Amino acid sequence: MTDSPITALLNLFEDEKQALIQADWKRLDVLAAEKERLLGSLEPKTCSGPVLHRVKLLSDRNRKLAEAATRGISHGRKRLAALAGRKVALVYSTDRKPESLPMSLDTSGRLKGIKL
Repeated sequence: MTDSPITALLNLFEDEKQALIQADWKRLDVLAAEKERLLGSLEPKTCSGPVLHRVKLLSDRNRKLAEAATRGISHGRKRLAALAGRKVALVYSTDRKPESLPMSLDTSGRLKGIKL
């Protein structure tokens, strides 16, 4: 038996939350299309007030997560731009000791030796 559109939507919101936390952008693209389809198939008259309230709460939660991810990406870009002109960056090792990290870019414009 398949889930009702509302049950599928509630489950999708949980999947979307995990994809946002894991920064799984490809999964978020797939979920966005499915969410749009499910929202289009809902008939509000058949949904109870508490169910619609839950949909709104989960939607708001995920919107806030998406906004936080956007802010984090923006901050990261600004930080990388600020570091772009440096020859050396100060970093800390796992034993909390400061170390110098040479800052050089590869042919694609990414920092050499750094995996993000």
